[in-house]
Amino acid sequence: MAAPQYARNPQFGSMRSGDWLLLVYCVVRILAITRFACRPSQEYTDAVLSSPRYRSCRENIYHPVSRSDFSGYWFIQDTLINRKPPSTSDVTIFYLHGGGYICSQPAHYLLFSLRLAEAVLDRGLTVSIFALDYSLAPE
Repeated sequence: MAAPQYARNPQFGSMRSGDWLLLVYCVVRILAITRFACRPSQEYTDAVLSSPRYRSCRENIYHPVSRSDFSGYWFIQDTLINRKPPSTSDVTIFYLHGGGYICSQPAHYLLFSLRLAEAVLDRGLTVSIFALDYSLAPE
C-alpha cells in the first residue's frame, strides 16, 4: 500500500533555505537553553543569596543535607532571620522539583521557594521548606 499523498497548503507554501536556517537556529538555541537550565551554576545560587533582598540572612538559608538514604536542601528553617528546627515551624513544605527526572535540581527553585516562604511569613506563620535532591535519568 502506497503512502497517502497530501496536498500542500498554499497558505504556508514550502520552506525556503532561510527558513531552514532559522529552524535549525531555533532548535540549537532551545537545546542550549535546556542544557544550561538543567544544571544551574554555583554563580546562580550565589547571586540569589547575595542579592540585596537575602544578603542579610544568607547564613540562615539554603543548607545542604546529605545522608546515606537521601540528600536535599533546607531552603529555610522557621524564619529568614532565625534558624530553628523544622519541628517548631507552623508550616513545613516538602518540595519535589519538576523536570520529569531528566532536568532540574533544587537550586532552580531557590528563589521561588524563598518568595513562597516570605508569603507564608507575611501571614504571621513560620515555615520550613525542604527540597529533595533526587537522581535524574539516566544518572
